[in-house]
Amino acid sequence: MSAPDPPARGFVAVACAVALATGAAVALAPGVNVPCDFAAFWSSAVLMAHGQNPYDPVLLLPLERAAGWPLEYAITIFNPPWALPPLLPLAALPVQRAFGAWFGLQVALLLFAGRWLWLASGGRAARAAVSAVLVGAFVPALVLVTGGQLTAVPLFGFAGFAHFRARRPVLAGCLGALTAVKPHLFVLFALAQALDALRCAAGRRAALAGTAVLLGACAAALFVRPEILDDYRTVLLARGTDSHRALGDYAAPVAGVMLRAAVPGKPTVIQFVPCLLAALAFVCAVRKVPPAEHWGAPLPFALAASLVVAPYGGWWYDMVLLLPLVLLVAARTERAPGARRAAVVAFAALNAALVVLYARRADLAPLFALVPPCAAAVAVVLLRAARRHEVPA
Repeated sequence: MSAPDPPARGFVAVACAVALATGAAVALAPGVNVPCDFAAFWSSAVLMAHGQNPYDPVLLLPLERAAGWPLEYAITIFNPPWALPPLLPLAALPVQRAFGAWFGLQVALLLFAGRWLWLASGGRAARAAVSAVLVGAFVPALVLVTGGQLTAVPLFGFAGFAHFRARRPVLAGCLGALTAVKPHLFVLFALAQALDALRCAAGRRAALAGTAVLLGACAAALFVRPEILDDYRTVLLARGTDSHRALGDYAAPVAGVMLRAAVPGKPTVIQFVPCLLAALAFVCAVRKVPPAEHWGAPLPFALAASLVVAPYGGWWYDMVLLLPLVLLVAARTERAPGARRAAVVAFAALNAALVVLYARRADLAPLFALVPPCAAAVAVVLLRAARRHEVPA
């Protein structure tokens, strides 16, 4: 295999320098308030490192309060057990230093994901710096890193799969496995990978590599705490109390949760109905799904659709998963000046809408459910305009 080209090496150096600088600034700055979501991740990592139940609200609450959040209830993470081993290093640091390290890591993952998505979308390598500008200007990316969430991890995995699938399927499968950190947001992507495995040998190699990564992460979690699967099942099925919010207590801005709220008795199973219907529709349309080598355009739309039908989640920081659509449009409109100007206006409008929704999230949170389908519809229009008005290179 040939060595990376100079622009790629330069990007790695710049991305790592930016990540280290921002992470160090957050870790060492006086008076930094650690976000409540990160306090939950850090507290879970501390419990896991000591062989205790990382999903137990009784154990989490004092740690989260010690991290600086005088909460009346514990914030429990709902990520699966295989997501916990990568969090374990956080337990070795005080909470603010850990947040600084996490902040820098998320910045690096977003920058790498942006470059890979740009290239996977057909963008020219010489213009890949555009991806960094768009990542830095995208409001959900800022919300994500400042809020201490981890959606950059599965986005990085998604981008790696999209970029490497055609040339290095094993690496693509290993990276694609990272999307299982938040599996509820990547349902259609997981189905696409399964379809890829049924179609060709390269797809099977990718699927086997991803499965091996997940099994290894599960084995690591079970080694640290053998009861971890029971712990996870318990937290998913638990009912909320005065000191603990259950999964069903969060009014996530997705169609499934809103549908559940409208049904008498609010049965939890109802919030999975849109996801199930979308999965069935995907399977029925299997013949229309192009080969993996041509997933540069379909994958971002599949991810946007997964956000729409997710059974939970879909919060403001998860809107960063629209970045593949943003970069697809940017890469495809680069040689179509008229469409490019329209794409810039659309990007500004998307950011403005997200700022308004985020600023008034207490009242307007349900409207976040409209963002992915609207963004996808605008992307279709812009991509068609780009094809009509593309200027030959």
